Amino acid sequence: MKSFLVLLFSLLSCQIYADTFRWCAYFDWPPWIYKNQQATYSGILIEQLELFKVRNPDMSFVMKDIDSWKRCQESVANGSTDFILGANKTPERSVKFHYLQQPLFINKTVINAYSSFTSGIPNVSALEDLRFYTLALVRGNSYGSPIDGFVQSLKVGKNKVELSTLSQVMKFVALQRADYFFLPQSSYQKQLEDLNHSNDGNHSEFRFKTVLEIERTTPVYLAFSKKTQAYSVLGERWLKSIEEYYQTVDCSARVAHHQAQLKHD
Repeated sequence: MKSFLVLLFSLLSCQIYADTFRWCAYFDWPPWIYKNQQATYSGILIEQLELFKVRNPDMSFVMKDIDSWKRCQESVANGSTDFILGANKTPERSVKFHYLQQPLFINKTVINAYSSFTSGIPNVSALEDLRFYTLALVRGNSYGSPIDGFVQSLKVGKNKVELSTLSQVMKFVALQRADYFFLPQSSYQKQLEDLNHSNDGNHSEFRFKTVLEIERTTPVYLAFSKKTQAYSVLGERWLKSIEEYYQTVDCSARVAHHQAQLKHD
């Protein structure tokens, strides 16, 4: 009888685990995912997740609000979290994660290199022109090609500083403890406003200038842990859900909606 109860408990535990999936994300990524005025998360990725929930009511999802992008990735790599809701694909990450075959969206952006408004860094025409300055970045972040290759060629402690949050990165550059950072042009204004708001109204310290613009087109994927069963359970269903999303939703209109919401926030 005791053996039967142990077996039954094990089966029930597996069933609960199989139907509940934990996820994290780079949460400060408008219009794809961002915190709204109600202190909950909005964006295209949240809309896709909500559609998946409607299609699959037998499954539940737990958001892990991990404030470090690097720790989010590490938690998925070690199996304590099941998937990342939106990540660029890199060779290093492909060793750790299963990627959904179809991207969640194609991120067409302009990435700018920003420096302190009072720094002596001139406008440059190529990434290589920034090599002898110091980059500040969020630890574990990816900017897509060709920026990732350039970032990987830099040495931590020499011409690269890795920090936990974007706010820390921007402050480092504002205080000229590092020379520049990369950020999507579309995200810059809100990030600057949030930074200045957190600075108790002292806006004069946090001013930046653009020293380089880089256009990029990057597919963004769902990235699953290789240490859990989430990929095998969710993968095919999520592909169907993405297909339905793009058949029923005007994605450009939804992006515009979220960008408008950001302005109101």
